[in-house]
Amino acid sequence: MKFKINTAIIAGILSLLLFIGGGKAYSAVNNLTEKDINKMIHNYIMENPHVILQSVEKYQREGASKKRESAIKRNKEYLFSNKNTPVVGNPNGDVTVVEFLDYNCGFCKRVWPNVEKLLKNDPNVKFLFKEYPILGPSSEMAARWALAAHKQGKYFDFHKNLIESRGAITEEKLTKIAKKLDLNIVKLKQDVNSSEITETLQKNRNLALELEITGTPGFVIEDTVIPGAASYEQLRNIVKEKRKEKK
Repeated sequence: MKFKINTAIIAGILSLLLFIGGGKAYSAVNNLTEKDINKMIHNYIMENPHVILQSVEKYQREGASKKRESAIKRNKEYLFSNKNTPVVGNPNGDVTVVEFLDYNCGFCKRVWPNVEKLLKNDPNVKFLFKEYPILGPSSEMAARWALAAHKQGKYFDFHKNLIESRGAITEEKLTKIAKKLDLNIVKLKQDVNSSEITETLQKNRNLALELEITGTPGFVIEDTVIPGAASYEQLRNIVKEKRKEKK
């Protein structure tokens, strides 16, 4: 029965199209059998395979979008308001942007000027950094030091120095940045291995996976996820769209 209903729908569409093409064509379509219709559909798909691919891609995009929106709703408090997440820009801003990052990620370094430009040009953006170390032990070490610097109120300065640095990440490099910023090195090294920072990093990983952010950087702007590097224009335009939606 299900097949006959689907066939009837397709036949109806064909009838309409053929009717527009002429009375004889419309009359002929009434004599089509299921075999005829199946053959027509098969031939069309074989001649236009891109239609199926486009349909599948659209279905996957829409499915991923809905899944991410649901994940954002479930994790809204931790995503946007967690006290252990470093916040820069305007803490009371009307649009919130979250970046998942890894200090060993070349794309994170390339996108940093776009982030900095957004913060400079838009005084009403609340920007949060989610440490998401996925590129090895030195990434984990860097994330821990950055979060330890956050405990001393120097996250942004530490982040800026580290994300703009080149070369391998070593404890010597991290210590040098910390000393430059007059951080308490003894306290810093104690905090680096704290259970609180360990828990934060694990929660960040779990959240990123729920949002299907499998690489870095990844951005969340209100209810929109951008997996991958984003241009300044892309960040700015989405922020503007979200601001309009709130009015």
